[in-house]
Amino acid sequence: NDVPGQSVVTKDNISLTIDAVIFYRVRDPGDAVNKVTNARASIGMAAMGALRDVFGSVPLDEVLQEREAVAERIRINLDDATDPWGIDVRHVELTDMQLPHDLTRAMAKEAEADREARSRVIKASAERESASKLAEAQELFARFPALMELRRLQVLSEVGAENNATRIMMLPDTVLDFSNGPLGEFLKGGGK
Repeated sequence: NDVPGQSVVTKDNISLTIDAVIFYRVRDPGDAVNKVTNARASIGMAAMGALRDVFGSVPLDEVLQEREAVAERIRINLDDATDPWGIDVRHVELTDMQLPHDLTRAMAKEAEADREARSRVIKASAERESASKLAEAQELFARFPALMELRRLQVLSEVGAENNATRIMMLPDTVLDFSNGPLGEFLKGGGK
């Protein structure tokens, strides 16, 4: 039995439009004919009430996260209502749930902000790890100056393998030494 789009309001006052399908079995045909005028229409009316009752008692987050549990609550509610008519409700399927457009847009913005925040945390963690590794490398280069020369040669090898027109000018460490080297003397104004 189809239950056409029903407007319901959740416990936290969010309006939704819900479509559902009710699966039922007639347990007692005599009761289904004698105790209710039109069983099919009555089930549809009872389903509308059950949808409103159950959705009105749960917040939107629960509706979205525990859809099957909400559908089971509706089934139990509806089964209790149809039991005197000789009808057993077997299953309730919530086929469509439409949120207001403004709420959908707000949820998308919130999800995007969450992704951006996680991205920043991951990037900061990577930068912290990178800084730690650079500090370790600096300590090694200070203890073993020959490692710096090996690193320079590795960089030259990588640049040369890329088939590009990059020009590299190699300067000895003593030239770049700001405290004692020629560049340091020049910057202090005593350059030759």
